[in-house]
Amino acid sequence: MPSYRGHVAAGCIVYAGAGMCMYSCSPHGAQFWAELFLFTLIGSLFPDVDTKSKGQQLTYALSFLLIIMLIAHNYVITAIGISLLCFIPLIGKHRGVFHDPLFLLGGISCALIILLHNFPHAKTRVLYDTLFFSIGVVSHIMLDRWIQPCKTKRMYHL
Repeated sequence: MPSYRGHVAAGCIVYAGAGMCMYSCSPHGAQFWAELFLFTLIGSLFPDVDTKSKGQQLTYALSFLLIIMLIAHNYVITAIGISLLCFIPLIGKHRGVFHDPLFLLGGISCALIILLHNFPHAKTRVLYDTLFFSIGVVSHIMLDRWIQPCKTKRMYHL
């Protein structure tokens, strides 16, 4: 099973690939690319939110900051919703729903709809951030599915 360093490395690689594809058609500055890099890295750690990990620590720290910012800007209902969602990983098992591509696709889609509804003025930014978060999540799932079977096979073929 890859460590958080392996998932971060995979996130960097997919960010570089996706970023290179988009760079030629996107005249944005360094802050934009740094934001997308951050979302890719968060996505690459996110599926491990259901176990004691760096991904869980990062997710809860960012969720806490997000909740405070939402309350400060009078998005109390959204803050309450995020607070409730933070309990889901605590009742699931590792490699359960947070490693299920359909669950993640549904969750990311719901989050995207809510964000677009709450922040219509930042539509493009929300779409890019969600895309790169999703790319990070996919890198995590693919790494877990490819690396784990390879390690298992090597153990039995010594």
